[in-house]
Amino acid sequence: MKGTPIEDPLDSLFDHTMKKEWNKVEEAYKNPLARSAKLTKSEETALHVAVSSYHSKRVSSYYENHIVGMIKSIPEDDAFKILSMKNDKGNTPLHLAATVGWLSICECIALRNRELISTRNLKGETPLFVAAYHGKLEAFIFLHGHYNQKPVQQTDQQNKGQEPDESLCRREDGNTILHSAISGEYLKLAYQIMSYYPKLVNSVNVEGESPMHVLGRKANLFRSSTHFRLHDSIIYRCVFVDKLKKSPSPHKSMYSPRNGVNCPENYKTCIGIFLLFSTPIYKSIRAGLEKHSKQIYKSIRGFWRIRRIQEKKERHSHALQLMNEMIESELRYKYNNTGRKPEHLEPQYSQRVPPPPIPPSTNDQQVVHLNPETNGGRSSSTDQPQNQNEKLKDESKNGSGKYSWFIEL
Repeated sequence: MKGTPIEDPLDSLFDHTMKKEWNKVEEAYKNPLARSAKLTKSEETALHVAVSSYHSKRVSSYYENHIVGMIKSIPEDDAFKILSMKNDKGNTPLHLAATVGWLSICECIALRNRELISTRNLKGETPLFVAAYHGKLEAFIFLHGHYNQKPVQQTDQQNKGQEPDESLCRREDGNTILHSAISGEYLKLAYQIMSYYPKLVNSVNVEGESPMHVLGRKANLFRSSTHFRLHDSIIYRCVFVDKLKKSPSPHKSMYSPRNGVNCPENYKTCIGIFLLFSTPIYKSIRAGLEKHSKQIYKSIRGFWRIRRIQEKKERHSHALQLMNEMIESELRYKYNNTGRKPEHLEPQYSQRVPPPPIPPSTNDQQVVHLNPETNGGRSSSTDQPQNQNEKLKDESKNGSGKYSWFIEL
């Protein structure tokens, strides 16, 4: 009698992970071997695969709660070891969560150990850099605020004097998070980066390019490169856009896994009341809208066109605001001296004899000019005009001099 084959727990973990049966994956993840097992050719663990399966439009609280349960089931002693495991590209689960902008998972992982934010992949990118590279504003703000969070016992004055750690903001090719945000045309994110890390404005990559060089190549971000029709230009001048403002860094846990609708309790009550009456209202409106469908279509199309023009103006306005603030921050546009005396060059030329404050008087002294035709190579200033007049007279007599017309007059 043959015994029933014993199923390998890693094989079952692989099957459940590929089928996205996250409740069974969470149960199998309690096994210490399952946490560190690499299941794919790209050397990804079950947590890597789970985070990579995220989609912003299809994510559910059921799926998210199981991923959070997997992370929280890791013992405290093994948390950094398991959560810092990398795939073949050097990415940790936090890298992947920052790439897709999964805010609640970024928080759940980063709260286990803050040093996970400083881990780098094969390109030298940190999760903070990856979030900026892909334009994930909320994930970037949280990772920045959590990593640079100061101890509670420090006063506000001490916190103002301390600058954020810029070591996480650059990768191996020298590009910074500001280079990446501008290159991806994430202008709101670029403005926040300038607010948090003002010194990055003057940083250059290995090719010697600063963030201003990158912005200067983006001609499509400015009004001068966009041509509108007459009616579109009128709409462009009439719409209003808000200026960019700095967002405060979160210092507390602001995000949590979603349970149903992700909003305050009083908002949930309003949503429930709206859903209760939405069906009968929709049916009654639909009966009356069929007669005026063409007019409604034109109105919706007009609103969509106005919205598109407003987005263009917002992009142009934000790019111009970004450029102006970058110019103000550039060191070469700042003048600390008045222009009369370069103070930074004084030590370099300290041994030179300073010039006299007043030029010498020439009333009683004879100014000496070099003249190779005279003895000793010198001639006085009184002799020089006489020699020139005699020469002009000789040339006028011969008629060959270029000043003959002047003498005849």
